[in-house]
Amino acid sequence: MLTGDETTTGGEAFIGGRSILRDLLRVQQSLGYCPQFDALFEDLTAREHLELYTRLRGIPWKDEERVVQWALEKLELAKYADKPAGTYSGGNKRKLSTAIALIGYPSLIFLVSGGLPGRGW
Repeated sequence: MLTGDETTTGGEAFIGGRSILRDLLRVQQSLGYCPQFDALFEDLTAREHLELYTRLRGIPWKDEERVVQWALEKLELAKYADKPAGTYSGGNKRKLSTAIALIGYPSLIFLVSGGLPGRGW
């Protein structure tokens, strides 16, 4: 409900002082989201994914290269930067998804996991 993926059935919540009911678009602009299953394009490289998301998140063109390089280095993806994401290990796919969630310095980041091993949730 906080991300807008599910309909709110009651109550109210605020993120960064904004209502998820009345100002969801602005709330979404301040969120980072790393899904349980990596939502990556197999043919795009880490660099291309990060460039795409800097543009979607409204990072100024003049800052794009610096932000992309920061993400590649912080998540230890620099040596995979120009290889297709479909060739990455599961761990490196997860790192790339985390880097994408960090783009734009969101005020809140949801890191979704699969729950406890063997529990199915």
